[in-house]
Amino acid sequence: MTLVASASASVVRPGVYRVAGTLTGPDGQSLDVESVDVELPAGTSDVAVSFNATGLAAGTYTVSDLAIVNAEELDEEALARPASYDLAEPGEPGEDANPTVRTARSLTLTNQFRTTGARGDVVTEQDFACDSEVHISGSVIAAGDVRMTNECRIEGDVHAGGAVVMDSRASVGGDIIAVGDVRLQSTVTITGAITSGGSVRSIDSRSLADLQDAKVVGGEIVEAATVDAPTLPAASIPSPEDPAWSSFGQLTWRQWMNQTATANAAPAWSPGLSSSPGCVMAPWAASVNSAEVVVTDATLIDTRHGASGCADGVTLQGMTLALGADLVIYTDQLSVINGLRVMSLDGQSHVLRVLSPAGSAQCTGAPSVDVRNGLVADPEIDVQIAAAARVSLNGPVALNMRVDAGCLAASGSVALARTTPGVP
Repeated sequence: MTLVASASASVVRPGVYRVAGTLTGPDGQSLDVESVDVELPAGTSDVAVSFNATGLAAGTYTVSDLAIVNAEELDEEALARPASYDLAEPGEPGEDANPTVRTARSLTLTNQFRTTGARGDVVTEQDFACDSEVHISGSVIAAGDVRMTNECRIEGDVHAGGAVVMDSRASVGGDIIAVGDVRLQSTVTITGAITSGGSVRSIDSRSLADLQDAKVVGGEIVEAATVDAPTLPAASIPSPEDPAWSSFGQLTWRQWMNQTATANAAPAWSPGLSSSPGCVMAPWAASVNSAEVVVTDATLIDTRHGASGCADGVTLQGMTLALGADLVIYTDQLSVINGLRVMSLDGQSHVLRVLSPAGSAQCTGAPSVDVRNGLVADPEIDVQIAAAARVSLNGPVALNMRVDAGCLAASGSVALARTTPGVP
């Protein structure tokens, strides 16, 4: 079992920072000291450090010296604040009903994909694989097999309905719980215990005792155990008629284009003001005449084929959404070109939801949601994408975001944090 302490770090200079802290028990006794080096961009990011909570009794545990410092200049502190955590009775790792990433199909993460924060879980209904410099701040729950290689790092637990294979320098900060076999190279690191419904073996012929003596495995190794398959949260995408949107003003794509072009003083000849505004919202005069779209009231936009007349979907090109209220976009196919910025108009918290209930989890054809060349948002903004089919994220992507998709393809630098519950 793993306890993850998280915080927000604001740094002026990008670089490698060390997150460190001491876990203190209810009686004031120091139980565990942990640290992890993370690469942070300039600005505000969520960070986390994991503590081994296996075998701890229920109670309130404190991380009183949680700190973030420049790894190369350890006297340059970016953050320090106390935090306390209520630990429930020990047991199986919990499955978050709204993890940061959830997919119906097998999920492969690579390059610089990472989740941050204490709720950075990744869930898939099939197999999970990760390589390169993937960093998951929470747990990974997979109905099928789990394979980790290269520098892939999971701070929490791994719970697999199949087998687990780890090689190269992959690491798990918590426990491994697998219905099937577990296969390890002696160069990996598992801070916690291994519980397998099958066998546990070293792929480079090391004995289990050798693995424990070398701290490859920090906890107990149990083979041929009775292991339950992980319980996975159900996917759900609300319809436009859902009562959750009863207080939202509703616009079609054409109405939204016309309204935005009018607010941005588009010239009288602009198609953006017409009954046929086109399928691309862009800054030029022939569209909405500015890169900024201001939303002051809770609004639902229906961009689906039947409402927009756009057979190949709609596109936001080089736009900024300035939210003074929540925004919901229903779509059959939405593309983001030349990046999208989502900002808080009033400094308050707001949610952008992109919902695509159409399509198949077989994930053939064009993505339902296709983000190219970046997506960024203010810290006050939470973005939630829920799509029955495929979601594609091409970095740089860095924001508070949850993705629930039939399948997910991510490339480049993608960093997702969690701040609020998922799509209602």
